[in-house]
Amino acid sequence: MATTSMSVNTATANIHPNGSQSSLPDSPTSILAGTKSGKKMASGSTNTPYSAPPIPKTFRDSVGAYFRKSDSAAPELYLYRHSGYFQGATLQNAPNADLMTAFKAAQSHSLKMSQGAEHPAQQSGDARQHLEAALQSQQSVANNAHTKGKDRATVGTELNSDGKVGSIRLVDIGSTTSSGGGFASWFTSATPRMINMLEIGTLRPVEEVHADENEEKVVLLHGYGAGTAFFFQNLKSLAKHPDSRLYALDWLGMGRSSRVPFHITSKQAKTTETRVEAAESFFVQALEDWRQTMGLKKITLVGHSLGGYLSVAYSLKYPQNVNRLVLLSPAGIPEAPEEAKSDANNPPPRPADRKDADKIAAEVQQSQQDVAPDTEAQRRLDADRTIDAASATKRRGSNDVSERIQTIKPGETSDSEEATGNPPKPPPKRSSRTRNMVQFLWEANLSPFAILRTSTIFGPMLAGGYTSRRFASLPDEDLRALHAYCYDVFTSRGSSEYCLAHILAPFGFARMPMVHRISALPKTLPVTFIYGERGIDWMDESGGNESVKALAKAGNPHARCFAVPHSGHHVYLDNPRAFDTLLGRVLRGQADDAGKAGSLATQG
Repeated sequence: MATTSMSVNTATANIHPNGSQSSLPDSPTSILAGTKSGKKMASGSTNTPYSAPPIPKTFRDSVGAYFRKSDSAAPELYLYRHSGYFQGATLQNAPNADLMTAFKAAQSHSLKMSQGAEHPAQQSGDARQHLEAALQSQQSVANNAHTKGKDRATVGTELNSDGKVGSIRLVDIGSTTSSGGGFASWFTSATPRMINMLEIGTLRPVEEVHADENEEKVVLLHGYGAGTAFFFQNLKSLAKHPDSRLYALDWLGMGRSSRVPFHITSKQAKTTETRVEAAESFFVQALEDWRQTMGLKKITLVGHSLGGYLSVAYSLKYPQNVNRLVLLSPAGIPEAPEEAKSDANNPPPRPADRKDADKIAAEVQQSQQDVAPDTEAQRRLDADRTIDAASATKRRGSNDVSERIQTIKPGETSDSEEATGNPPKPPPKRSSRTRNMVQFLWEANLSPFAILRTSTIFGPMLAGGYTSRRFASLPDEDLRALHAYCYDVFTSRGSSEYCLAHILAPFGFARMPMVHRISALPKTLPVTFIYGERGIDWMDESGGNESVKALAKAGNPHARCFAVPHSGHHVYLDNPRAFDTLLGRVLRGQADDAGKAGSLATQG
C-alpha cells in the first residue's frame, strides 16, 4: 500500500535507494519555480527555471552563498511539485483567493498567455468570467492594508488524476498589537498575522467546503523552527486520504508565515504556569483564528515535535473542534526524571542530563544514511510490517491479520533492531563544560537560529553542515533544494522561535508535561503517537506509552503508540514509505482498534 501511495511515473522519475523520489516528473531545468533575480512574467512569477545552488562546504562557498541568498518560495514550490498537485504552477501565478477561484484565474491567465490575449474582454465566456471574478477578488485583497504586497498565490493549473490540485497562499488571521498592552501599546502599530498555507483538494465553492462535514480536514503542523516543506515526500500519500482536504501550515512566526514579535510580559513570567500558558496561547490562538478564518468546523491535527505538543494544547482548549489527534515524535510529553529537574540554583547536570543532551546532539550530528533504509528488500519489509492490526486482533482470535501493526510497549526491543541485529549507535559524549553552556544559553533564551543569523558569512556553511548530514539520504537535487529552503527559514527574522525556553526546560523536557494533562481530552477522541526507532529518535516514546495508559484510565480506549523502524526524530522524512503506510491507516481508523488499544498498551 505504501508503494502505491508513493508511486510516480517511472519513465520520468527515478527512485532513490531510501525510497524517496530522486527527481520531479518534469526535468528541473523545465520547472518555472523562479528566483529573486529572475525576470518577472505577467503572472507575477518568473521565467527563470529553478535549480538549487550547491550546499556550501568551504568558507569561500559560504561567502558567495551569503551574498546570493534568495527566499524560500522557489525551493518550497520545487519540493511541493513532487506531490503531483502543482502541475503547471509558477510562483505567484494566481490571486490570493480560495482554491477554486485561484485555480480558475490561473487557468484563464494561462489561456490568455497562450492565445496572446491582452485583456479579459478577449477571452471567451466562462474563462472571461473566471478571470474577472478573480481580478475583483485580488483587488479586494490588495485593498486590505494587512495583506498589502501579499496578494498573490501559487496554484497548479492542471488537475491531478484524482481531481485535486494544490495551492500555496497566505491567510490573514488578523493583526496583533503589543502583548503587554497598557501605555506601551499606544506606540505599537498593529502587526499583520499571515499564515503560510498549503492546500490540496478538489475544486469546490468555499461555502460548500465549509458545509461538508463528511470531507475530513487534515491539518499538518511542523515542528520547532522548521516549515511545511519538510513534509514534501508525504504530501502525495496524505492528499490521497479518502474524502479529505489537506492543509499544511507554517506556525505563526516560523516557516514562511509572518514573523511577528514574540514577547512574554514580566507578569506572565512570574510562575511556570503563566509562563507556559502565555507561550502556548501565542500558537494555539493563531491556529484557532486560522480555523475560523477558513470557516472549518472540525479538523484532524497531525503535528510533529513541538507541533505535536501544540496540537495537544489546542485540543485541550478547543476539544470540540478536533476529530483526531496524531502526534509525530511529539515534544514535551513525558515527565522529566528527578535528576534532570534542575534550575539555575542547582548543581550542573547529572548523568541523566548528559544522556538526554547527548541524544539531542546525536539528532543534529548523525547522518541520515545511518538511519534510513538502505536496501530494496529492507524497504519492502518495512512498508509491509510497519503496521500490524494483529497486535490486538490476534489476542481476540480474529482471522483478520492482513494488516500488522507494530505496537511498541515499554521495555520491548524495536522490531527493526531484531531484524537487522544492529543495535543503534551510542550518541557522542558531551563534556560537562558543553552541557553547562547549553543549559545557560537555554535559560537565557538564546535561539540557535539567532546564533546562525549572527554568523553572517559563516551561516550558509554552518547550515549546510547540518542539512547535508541530517538529510544525507535525499537525492542531491532534493537535498540542495531543502537546504536552500532551510537556510532562508532558519535565518529569517526571529519570532516565535523564542517560545521554546518558556515551554521546555533544558534538554527537552516540558515545564508542564502533557502526560499529566492529556487525560482531560474527550474520551471519544482518537489519539495516536508515532515515534522513530528506539535509540535513534531522541524523543522518548515512554511518554507516548504513559499517555496511552493515562487516556485508558480516563476512559479513552482509542489511543495507540507506534514506532517506525529506520527513522529518527524526523520519522516522516527518514522512512517515508513506512510512515505513509502507518499514517494512512491511522487516518482511516484502522489502527484505533476500538475498545482494546488502551488496555493492550497498559499490559506488560
